Amino acid sequence: MRSREKIVILEKNVSSPFLLVYGVISAFTVVLQQNILFLTAEYTAFTVIVLLEQQRYSFYSALLFLLVTVFFNALSPEGKVLWEPLGLPITEDAIIRGTRRAITLLTLFVMSKALLGNVLLPARVRSGLVGKILAALQYMTTRKKSIRTATLLTDVDRVLCETDSSIAGHEAFADRAPQSRFGFLFYYLILASHTIFLILQ
Repeated sequence: MRSREKIVILEKNVSSPFLLVYGVISAFTVVLQQNILFLTAEYTAFTVIVLLEQQRYSFYSALLFLLVTVFFNALSPEGKVLWEPLGLPITEDAIIRGTRRAITLLTLFVMSKALLGNVLLPARVRSGLVGKILAALQYMTTRKKSIRTATLLTDVDRVLCETDSSIAGHEAFADRAPQSRFGFLFYYLILASHTIFLILQ
């Protein structure tokens, strides 16, 4: 059975400098954002990008993080009481505050997962020691599940040899495609939406 082809969105359309600047500005505006619907929409958009690019993402972990964050915020009651299970007041403001915090952190996480994997260092840095170290770390991270306790030393030695071979022709050293029209549109529309929602909130 053939595996589903990886759909590349950001790498072919948005240049690294634009993507890096966008990530910094977006992270700043997400932290300041108070609109839960906007945060949810942005979280959904970047989750779709992560899934299309076939990166690992666990919805169960995200849901668990959301529930735990809301639960602990509910322990600090504030505002209108909705119900009192076992004498513990659950308030509307506490639930909203916890939900906003959880979605903000989840949005930052999935945004970094979608963006940082497509940001390349300058060619001079990539071809030097720093670039090789980063490439090696990236490769070893993807191979960590192949290391078993029973054959620990053998597996570690094998992964290190594979890492050394992979660095020589690593894809990260290839030049990035120039900024496309879609990239400019994506970049400016998202930044404009961030600005508008910050002003209106």
